Amino acid sequence: MLCRRVVLAALLLLPTVPAADAAFSAALSLQKTIKDAKFIVSAKVELVDADKPAVILVVDEDLKGKFPIRRLLINMTGDDDAKKFDHTPLILKRLAPKLPVVLFITENENGHVAFAYTNGTWFQMIAAKAADPQKTVFKFTHGEPYLRRTFKGTTEEIKKLIIDGLAGKAKLPAVNSKEAPGFGPEVNQGTDKEAQARVFRPTSLALPAQWAGAARKPAQLQADQKWAHIVGDQGVGVVISTPAVSGKQAYLSVADGAIARYGVLYCIDLETRKTVWTFDAGKTMKQGCSSPVLATPALYSLQDFLPAALE
Repeated sequence: MLCRRVVLAALLLLPTVPAADAAFSAALSLQKTIKDAKFIVSAKVELVDADKPAVILVVDEDLKGKFPIRRLLINMTGDDDAKKFDHTPLILKRLAPKLPVVLFITENENGHVAFAYTNGTWFQMIAAKAADPQKTVFKFTHGEPYLRRTFKGTTEEIKKLIIDGLAGKAKLPAVNSKEAPGFGPEVNQGTDKEAQARVFRPTSLALPAQWAGAARKPAQLQADQKWAHIVGDQGVGVVISTPAVSGKQAYLSVADGAIARYGVLYCIDLETRKTVWTFDAGKTMKQGCSSPVLATPALYSLQDFLPAALE
């Protein structure tokens, strides 16, 4: 298995990036939105995790410019406005795996500001620039209910307008000042089995009690009559969270090392009880504190409150 670690900056301590402190209520035409954006891309939702909360988008088409970041990891906690108006759950209910999203992205020397659009729903997110663009982390700020006055149709409709507008083949719609603020329709994830499988719900796992300890208390996995190996290079590995189970394999996030603490992901064969592989990014990965998340072909682990991704 090819392992690739995505090293991320602190999600909640981003450097200064220009962004609106409140929802955008001024009239903003689609023409100006397109003109002001340095990049416009079409992306697909790869993962929605309502518990963390987090979303991952993967760029599949550049509509304006060539955006260097192809996989966007988004902390969906939100700012004060988002918390006040409960925007995070409102937006998450309108996202699902494979759903198309259009992003209008501007940038300056500090970072990126993006307006995201999907089927009548607008929201904003920001990110500080990273030395490696692929390690950029976006932070959801809040929903943009007033931008429905800019456009409120389907994602495919706005995508076609962008393409035709940039080519000079279409007249872009004016601002509809009479449109009431709000968001588009919720996504019915319950009818999509694949979407349900990819939205992580840790309580849905049936797990051996000895792995997590009673009532999910920290447990130690040591070599004994049940285990053919020792978890941890010093003989002890502390497992704070439950593992993720897929078929005959289990994936554990482990706090490894008796003295110099670091994090390790273990893949264990449930039949042989032997380690299939481990990954610690050269002992630089931080200790894991939550259950790994399987979203084929990737495995996600929250390391010291920062996500790492393997695929």
